[in-house]
Amino acid sequence: MESMQELFSRGRFFDLVDQYLEQGYKIYPSHDSQKNRKNLDLLYHLLAACQQCGYYCNYLDILEKYNQILPLKHVSRNKQSLIIILDFALESLLYCLYNNESENLGIKYDIPEKIEKVISFQDNLLQECSTLYSKRQTELRNLYEDYKVGKLPIYTVEYLYPFEPVVKDYMFDLTPCYPYISLEVKKVPREKDNYTSFKFKAYGLIKPDTWWRGPKWETREKSPPIRKSLEITNMMLLLAVKASPGKMVMPYSINQVSTASMFQYRWDEKETVLGGTITATDFTSDWVGGNALWHQFTDTEMVELNRHIIGTYKNKSFVTTYHHATNLFSAGFYLESFSLLCSCAEGMIYHWFDEIAKNNSIREEYSIFRNKKLSKCDTCEYFSSQTAKKPYDGMPPSIFANIDFFYKKKCITKEDAKKMRRLLLKIRADQLRNSTAHGENSIVNKDTVQDSLDGIMELQTLLVEISDKAAKEKEKKKN
Repeated sequence: MESMQELFSRGRFFDLVDQYLEQGYKIYPSHDSQKNRKNLDLLYHLLAACQQCGYYCNYLDILEKYNQILPLKHVSRNKQSLIIILDFALESLLYCLYNNESENLGIKYDIPEKIEKVISFQDNLLQECSTLYSKRQTELRNLYEDYKVGKLPIYTVEYLYPFEPVVKDYMFDLTPCYPYISLEVKKVPREKDNYTSFKFKAYGLIKPDTWWRGPKWETREKSPPIRKSLEITNMMLLLAVKASPGKMVMPYSINQVSTASMFQYRWDEKETVLGGTITATDFTSDWVGGNALWHQFTDTEMVELNRHIIGTYKNKSFVTTYHHATNLFSAGFYLESFSLLCSCAEGMIYHWFDEIAKNNSIREEYSIFRNKKLSKCDTCEYFSSQTAKKPYDGMPPSIFANIDFFYKKKCITKEDAKKMRRLLLKIRADQLRNSTAHGENSIVNKDTVQDSLDGIMELQTLLVEISDKAAKEKEKKKN
C-alpha cells in the first residue's frame, strides 16, 4: 500500500481518502505529544484530499477531529493556509445549509451558528494579515447573505446524448417540480449524426464540477446533479415511447452522457460563482429497439407532455419505475417488467405509508420503526439478558410488518390490512417474486404481468383513500 505522502504528492486524492479516511475517524486526542503530531499530519492531508474531492461532510468531520487535538485558534501553521482551510469549511457549511434535509446529510448542529463563527474567525485572520477578501470569499459570503433574506441560488446542468431527439426543440416548465425550474431540449445536428441537448435549471447549491462524486465519501456516486436530473429526462423519454406504438428504448444511463457542463449562480443569475466545468467525450451510439417511427408531437401535445412530466415526477420515484416496467411490458420483456413492478409496489407503499404516518401525526414513531432491525432472537429468553450477544441482529421490518404497524396504531382497519396483503400477493404472484429474484425461475407470462399492473392500480387507490381520509380528519381537529 502506498504511503499517504506518496498518494498526496501524485494527486491521487480519491485513493488517499479511500485508504485513510476510516483511520482519521478513529483519531482522538492523546497525552502523547508525538502521537498527536503524527495524527495532526494525517488529518491535515485528509483535509486537503477531502477538499480536492469535494467531500463536504467528511471535510467538516475531519476538521472537527483536527480542532479537538489542536484548536484552530492555536494553529501555528502559516495563517494563509488556515484562511484557505476556513474557505472550504465555509463552502462545506453552506452546502450543508442548503442540502441537509433534501440530501439526508444528517447534520444535527446549528449550521448558521457554525457559519457565523467561521466567518468571524476568518475575518480576524484576514485583518491580522492585512488581506482583502478574495473572489471566492466574497462569493461565499454573498451566498450566505442571500440565504438570510430567502434568496435561493440557482444552478444549471447541461449534457448531450448521442441519440436522435424524440421530441422537437422545447422549453419545459418544471416550476411545480421543486427544485427544478426548467428543462430545455434541443437538437444538436452534426455532420454524421444528431445529438440531443438537455439543459436543466434548478434552485440549490452544488459543487459545479462534472467530475464531482457527492458530498460524502460513504455515498459517493458519479456526477450527482446529472444523475438526479436523469429521472426527469427518462420520464420524458418513456412518455414519448408510450405515444409511439411499436417503439421501445432503454432508459438513458449516466455512462452515456457526453459533453456535460455545470454552473452555479446566485439568485439573480448574473454571474457564475464557485467556478464551473465542462467535460467533453465523443462516441456514437444507436437507439435500442425497433425501427418504428417516433410519434411527431404537435404544439398542443408538447404542452400536455409537460403536464404529464410534472404530474409523474412530483416526489414519487416509484412512478419512474412503473413507467420503465410498462415500457418493457409493451415490448414483451415480461420477466424484467414483473421484477420492476414488484419493486414499484414496495416503493409506492412506503411512499403512501409516510404520508399516512404524517397525516396521523406519528411520522417520527414510524421512522424509528422503519429503521430498526427485527430478529427472532429478540423474543428468545436466552438472549433477554444484557450480557448474551445475539448471533443475528435481524433485518428491517418487512412490508407486511409495516402493514401490521399501521393496523396496531389504528391508522388502517382490519379490512384495509387484509386487502393490502391480498393485493401484495396478487402483485407478487405469490411466490413467483422470490423464485425469479433468486434465479430459480425465468418464466413469467403476459397474464401474470397484467395481474400485477391491475393489483398496483387497485392498491394505490386504497392507499390514497386512506391517506386522504386521515388528512381530512387531521384538518378537522385543527379547526
